[in-house]
Amino acid sequence: MGRYLFQRLIATIVVLLGISLIVFFVIRITGNPVEAMLAGTEPTKQAIAALTHAMGLDKPLPEQYWIFLSNLLHGNFGRSLYSGQSVFNLVRTRFVATAMLAVAGLLIGIVISVPLGVLAALHKGSATDVGVRALSLLGISFPSFWLGIMLVLIFAVKIHVLPVAGYSSWKSIILPAVTLGAGQAGIMTGLIRSNMIDVLGEQYIQTARAKGLRGVAVVYLHGLRNAMLPVVTYLGLSLGTLLGGVVIIEQVFAWPGIGQLMITAIDQRDYPVVQGGAVILALFIVLSNLAVDLCYTLIDPRIKISS
Repeated sequence: MGRYLFQRLIATIVVLLGISLIVFFVIRITGNPVEAMLAGTEPTKQAIAALTHAMGLDKPLPEQYWIFLSNLLHGNFGRSLYSGQSVFNLVRTRFVATAMLAVAGLLIGIVISVPLGVLAALHKGSATDVGVRALSLLGISFPSFWLGIMLVLIFAVKIHVLPVAGYSSWKSIILPAVTLGAGQAGIMTGLIRSNMIDVLGEQYIQTARAKGLRGVAVVYLHGLRNAMLPVVTYLGLSLGTLLGGVVIIEQVFAWPGIGQLMITAIDQRDYPVVQGGAVILALFIVLSNLAVDLCYTLIDPRIKISS
């Protein structure tokens, strides 16, 4: 285990270095942020040069990257070129909001998909199975922006039980989380159904039933536990992906998440915010994948982590 964790640590460092290098140079292809900051005015060449020098953007790119990397190793993500705020504090605040939304969406997806997936597997080929698969397909097929707008029109505009957008109370997360969870539920229902069908045909399930165990115990304690391995993999990958991929939902519901922050920073060419946000997101995704690997041993003790 110790050797495995050490190898993952080395891999994490390599991944973060690679991402920092790619993001650092790619964002600079978009142009000089000074031009974006002075847009709408008629600055002189001297004014542009002075502001560029003040921000340290006139230094050679390798030197700029070394400064960024050195600060990063000391936990300093820099400051926004526009607001002057700490990049870490900016990203942390938005990251928490996006993480709340992503986790809430996945929880809703789990609550919906587990009973539906098990129900469909137990009644394979029946009308119930067909109905569950149809619901699963609908959840996957609905565009998130369309579903979000429909939910807003029904629950916020028509019957006035939930906020339209923003983040004012715990009620504000319900509509975006349901929008996000609907698609996740559709995917996970199919995964659980197919894996439960395979697991329920295994010999140890037949043995458990022969010993007189009740159907619920066999299905949920023996069958579902092993059927959840691929789902756990999906959850780990999805959580990391959702943190950077809920931009559309954040736009529809004006959710103050990291997606909106990154889009604004890219549009403004706010180099430090883009670089710091990308590194923090990458770190979380890598750690999520590591957590998934460690969870395998808890779900199925037969799985041993080795180098």
